[in-house]
Amino acid sequence: MIRFFIILVFCVVPIIATSKSTQLEDLDFTDHSNGSPKIGRSSYFKQDFRLGYKLKLFCEASGTPRPRIVWYHRGVEVNPDHNRT
Repeated sequence: MIRFFIILVFCVVPIIATSKSTQLEDLDFTDHSNGSPKIGRSSYFKQDFRLGYKLKLFCEASGTPRPRIVWYHRGVEVNPDHNRT
């Protein structure tokens, strides 16, 4: 019997703010004067796949500073260093 599963994942580009102080006027936010990070191309997020096979996903994003791409499945961050979530 062949089993097919549907997986729904999200590609997220978080906007990160850094703080060196607890004082509001001293907060050091990342400069996004060139606009917020943008996701240019990505995998179709609702994927059918066969159990036991690899699923490859891609996401391209641009911005200054360079965005960090994070994947989520069922509300949990996917760790790309592991074969499973």
